[in-house]
Amino acid sequence: MAAIMWSLGQRINDLQAQADTETQANMPVKFYLQDAMQGLYRNAGVVDAQAARVYLPELKVYLPLNQDTRDLRYFYNSSSTPAEAQFSTATSLTRPIQTWGDVPCQQRLAALSVNGQDKDLQGIYGQSAGTLKLADGRTLYFYISDSKGCATYWQPHTPQSIIDLLKQAQSY
Repeated sequence: MAAIMWSLGQRINDLQAQADTETQANMPVKFYLQDAMQGLYRNAGVVDAQAARVYLPELKVYLPLNQDTRDLRYFYNSSSTPAEAQFSTATSLTRPIQTWGDVPCQQRLAALSVNGQDKDLQGIYGQSAGTLKLADGRTLYFYISDSKGCATYWQPHTPQSIIDLLKQAQSY
């Protein structure tokens, strides 16, 4: 699984490297790039409408059910130590890529690591966004994107709004 996720991430990097040096991404590359990112962030929460919860089974947590938690998409990396998940939204991932500057706006809006601070994640995101101690004793460490120039692209979901959703997590 980790090899597949690495491959999708590498595909994104390769497509960017092969593109023209211009700011605009050419049309075929736009679609390949968007497809690769949608493949990377393919996990959606499992909805339990009766209990009004959205489960993130790899993390063994659930969130309250609403339209925003239904829209979450994530990449879970169990092979990293500590385990980590990176979050985006279906809304962001389906927006067409116009320039290479849009790529960071679509991916890695927020992240978390389980039971350990991950300096690599803090380096990617630029800042820590707090912690949450779960009832089962685990601690979630949150990280938030500080990509510049994405404010209009992120609407209606900002990295902070995703962190606010994730901070409502409860273990099961």
